[in-house]
Amino acid sequence: MKVSSTDFEAETGEISEAIRSSSRKMGRGKIEIKRIENTTNRQVTFCKRRNGLLKKAYELSVLCDAEVALIVFSNRGRLYEYANDSVKKTIDRYKRANAVPRALCPFQKPILSITSKSPPNCDNRSGFCRI
Repeated sequence: MKVSSTDFEAETGEISEAIRSSSRKMGRGKIEIKRIENTTNRQVTFCKRRNGLLKKAYELSVLCDAEVALIVFSNRGRLYEYANDSVKKTIDRYKRANAVPRALCPFQKPILSITSKSPPNCDNRSGFCRI
């Protein structure tokens, strides 16, 4: 004889904690973006976030048919990279795209560059750099 969860509740009058908590809205708490002082926690966070970043790069390349290259160096100097074609080919393409001055190439869209420190000619609100 099968017993459903509603039969169990009716007989015992209990509702499992999983069912009760599933109706509540749960979300991830916001963290303060600052350096993690504990080396073990920092290393664990690096590994998890690195893997998440590599996964997102892969997903972007597959879903949007984009040419993606990602290069990450750990604080120990270890190299992690992902490219759907070749990192070298993508970097060469990037260099060629930046070699033509923007004033002479009106059809090229501005490049969105994300860096930890913005150059002096960069507007952080729009993400575009002025030439």
